[in-house]
Amino acid sequence: MIEIKDVSFTYNQAEAPSLSQVSLSIREGECVLLCGKSGCGKTTMTRLLNGMIPDFYDGALDGQIRVKGFDPVNCSMYEISKVVGTVFQNPRTQFYTVNTTSEIAFGCKNYGWPPEQIRERVMQAAADLHIEELLDRNIFELSGGEKQKIALPSAGRSRPRRTMWWRRRNRPNAPN
Repeated sequence: MIEIKDVSFTYNQAEAPSLSQVSLSIREGECVLLCGKSGCGKTTMTRLLNGMIPDFYDGALDGQIRVKGFDPVNCSMYEISKVVGTVFQNPRTQFYTVNTTSEIAFGCKNYGWPPEQIRERVMQAAADLHIEELLDRNIFELSGGEKQKIALPSAGRSRPRRTMWWRRRNRPNAPN
C-alpha cells in the first residue's frame, strides 16, 4: 500500500535534509507509528504522503514514493484525498465547520455524494468509533481528545472503501 524507496528531502533554506535515504514498506491493514524527537522527519514524511510536498512546501526531493500505486507528489490534492487522510496532533487546525456532525460529513459533501449516503457514512463512522455522544456538538466545546476522535472519521469518511482503522477494528480476531 505504501512504498518509500531511498527518499531524501531538504526544505528550501534548510541546512540539512529532513529525511535522508528513507525506505519503508507498509502493507494494507498494517498500523505504523511514526515517533521520534522533534525535527527527526515525522511531519515531513506525512507531508510527502498526503501531497503537501511539493504543493505547499518547496524543497529538493529524491527517491520514490507510492501510495496504492500512485505518486502523491505528482497527483492533485483531489486524487490524493481519495486514499490519504491526515489527523494532526492538534486537529482544530484542520476543521472546516464548527459542528461535529457537519465536520465528519465535510469530505463526503465535497465529493457530491447524496445526502442519504452522507448521513449513512456519518452514522456508521460514529458507531464504529463509539462516538455517537459527540455528534451535533460544537467543536470548540470539545476536549482535545474529543477533537481527535472527530478528526479521525472526518479524515476517513470520504473514502470509497472502508478505511484501515475500520477494517482492523471490525475484523474477527484482530487486535485492537
